[in-house]
Amino acid sequence: MCWRHWIMSSSAPLIAASELERRGVLLIQDGNHGEYRPLPTEFVDFGTSFVRAADLDGGQIAFSRASRINATALARIRKGIGKPGDTILSHKGTVGRVAFASLQCEPFVCSPQTTFWRSLDEHVLDRRYLFAYLRSPVFQQQLDALMHESDMAPYVSLTVQRTLKVLLPPIAEQRRIAGALGALDDKIGHNATLAKHLEAFARLIFERGFSDKLERCAAIPLGEAVGVIETGRRPKGGVSSYKTGVPSVGAESILGLGLFDYSKTKYVPNKFFAEMKTGRVSDRDVLLYKDGGRPGMFEPHVTLVGEGFPFSEFCINEHVYRLRVREPYTQEFLYFWLTSDVVMEEMRRRGTGVAIPGLNSTALRGLPLPVLDAAELVSFTEKVKDVVTLVLRNSAQARKLEQLRDLLVPGLISGRIRVPDSFDPDDVLGTIAEQAGIPA
Repeated sequence: MCWRHWIMSSSAPLIAASELERRGVLLIQDGNHGEYRPLPTEFVDFGTSFVRAADLDGGQIAFSRASRINATALARIRKGIGKPGDTILSHKGTVGRVAFASLQCEPFVCSPQTTFWRSLDEHVLDRRYLFAYLRSPVFQQQLDALMHESDMAPYVSLTVQRTLKVLLPPIAEQRRIAGALGALDDKIGHNATLAKHLEAFARLIFERGFSDKLERCAAIPLGEAVGVIETGRRPKGGVSSYKTGVPSVGAESILGLGLFDYSKTKYVPNKFFAEMKTGRVSDRDVLLYKDGGRPGMFEPHVTLVGEGFPFSEFCINEHVYRLRVREPYTQEFLYFWLTSDVVMEEMRRRGTGVAIPGLNSTALRGLPLPVLDAAELVSFTEKVKDVVTLVLRNSAQARKLEQLRDLLVPGLISGRIRVPDSFDPDDVLGTIAEQAGIPA
């Protein structure tokens, strides 16, 4: 549905971002370009976060994986200096990711790929409503219509962003909308936090059982212990040509155990999927991002697929490996082994310094896998299997909540779904979803 149809039932004014800036209600800035941009030598392990599109994850800024710049680079920067309460938008290459800078967030600056949208007058524009609005179809479809206007990679310049329209209901309604969606975001965040704690617990079990053996005991090449190492492929014309069909998970979608960036999901035709000989994904498959990353640097991403995954069938593209090991090794062991510090560093070493950064099949098969007692592997798997299942279930539940939120956003923004003057945030699913005809 065209974004203009979302607002037909709303009496709220639709105002250009440039007009809101002129009124002193809104400020939009992107990161520094040209001579003010940080130099490669100014990126450090500890410093101020330099937020790129890849760091916008599930509505939050993933500071833990953001690059960092030193004080020299920070002193030179003239714009794009973020503040708590900002909404961050990716506008170059990857267009349309949105994240909210929490009120307790650390200092950060925007890269040239990202823009902050900042409310300067909370009596006119609620900052959490602004965050919700930038995620809505009303806004996202405006971006989609403008991101391919040049022959370059997808790009929506700062000038073009200022032409985008903002739906501005009364401030009381903005706050009710922000409160309702915020309750859902809190539930999603709780699930994500629980999943992280559970994974950390399982990793502790792995480290206690095997950390002293990863580098000391005898090893065999991984290729001798795997039954499946395969990649997918793409249909003629590429996956971007298809909007429906069977989901195809690419490297950019893999975030962690059971975690995917669903906004990057592409599709292959049903007929193409039916004819695929490799790349079909099944329960407990381990998926490994095989190439790419920062220029000159390979950064592997690994996940394990299982219970609760929202797609009944899906595949991978040519940038992802699907792995299954033979007994006595297990898929759970394979996941925690691949994501251990020792093996991650070895994969980085093998995948960096080549013409196209990445882990080719020979390098992957040659990874030294420790020879372990079968009883140890069985004992480990029995201890972590249920924990891994809980992680996957929590991730799946968070995904369902995200889908519900995304279904509600356009109706709330347009006014077709009304937020009660007072509501219990714990009952927001039933209160709001009931109006939308969505089972909570």
